[in-house]
Amino acid sequence: MGMRQEFMRAAVVPFQLSVGGRGSAGYALRAVAAGRSAEAALELPPLPGAPEALGLALGRALFPAPVRQLLIDVARGADEAGARVQIQLEVAPPELANLPWELATLGRESPWRPAIREDYTLVRAGRVAPAPPLAVAGPLRLLIACAPGAADAAEPLGRALGPLVREGSLVVDLLRDADPLALREALAEEPCHLLHLVAADASGAASAARLLLG
Repeated sequence: MGMRQEFMRAAVVPFQLSVGGRGSAGYALRAVAAGRSAEAALELPPLPGAPEALGLALGRALFPAPVRQLLIDVARGADEAGARVQIQLEVAPPELANLPWELATLGRESPWRPAIREDYTLVRAGRVAPAPPLAVAGPLRLLIACAPGAADAAEPLGRALGPLVREGSLVVDLLRDADPLALREALAEEPCHLLHLVAADASGAASAARLLLG
């Protein structure tokens, strides 16, 4: 009865989605709408670059089974009451906040629908304030990690940074023939402020993009 009253009072039913911190199973995902709630873990797969495929991947991650079922129930009730559903998304983790979640509303031939309606809207419910920059004592340390066969591509960057190195405001280390393991070991041995990855080809770039850094 409470849900029906909620639908009857509003022309727009908010479906609030919040993404919290990361746990062992993934990021905490909570949905609240019409007096009900659902919780699940959000785990992102490797994300494609094409907008439609990216939107589909983000939508699947954002609506796992418990959240999707709640949305279906809320959408049916809103439809019976002549109301619309508005998805209000709040993403707390900074590493997720800048992802284009709005692409989840796109589709190949018609607007993407996580349930039975065609008129969903997705809005950001809040913004995460950027963390203030950290004070740095001493020169900045830059690590240039080059994939096998790519060291020559780093030479123009090294020449451009020469004046900063000579004046003592920058320390540059070059890691040749780097792979993810060698890079992790280099960072563990000597942490850096800046990391520049140089890939030999598209496959190298893809490998660098999948690298997980602490």
